[in-house]
Amino acid sequence: MTGPSLAFLTEGLVATLLAATIVYCIILSRKLNNLKADQEHLGGIIEALNQATKHAETAIGTLRSTVETADHDLSMRLDAAGELHSRLREGLAEADGVLSKLNAISRAAGRRRDGQRTPAQAVRAELWSSKRLSSLAAADAAIGAEVQPRNVPGTGKDVA
Repeated sequence: MTGPSLAFLTEGLVATLLAATIVYCIILSRKLNNLKADQEHLGGIIEALNQATKHAETAIGTLRSTVETADHDLSMRLDAAGELHSRLREGLAEADGVLSKLNAISRAAGRRRDGQRTPAQAVRAELWSSKRLSSLAAADAAIGAEVQPRNVPGTGKDVA
């Protein structure tokens, strides 16, 4: 190979390599442009994600405050309900005691009256206590007798 052909061959090789480099640079430029576009798109996504995170943090703070308030209110209501439950239980116990005393008084008065009842009054009391008749007037009508009022000793009251 002679000098000019070697020079021509070398220049051809350099030109081919230069063309390959230009093609590679064009491809690389396109890829870099796509990467920049994707980076801008990703930046928008990241900004939206940051805003969503800020909104979520605010919502979580508000939710915590609401939960604390609800917890406090619920605690107060549960305490009040517990106190009311205790008072109701005490009231029911007192009412049971009063009812027991009233039943004892009623039984004692009934036993006392049983010795003083007329036959008509005994039938009337039996019909009324067994609830076979819904009113004292119906009990009177059932026995077919009018009960005359009488004075109960020591009370000064007339009782039928």
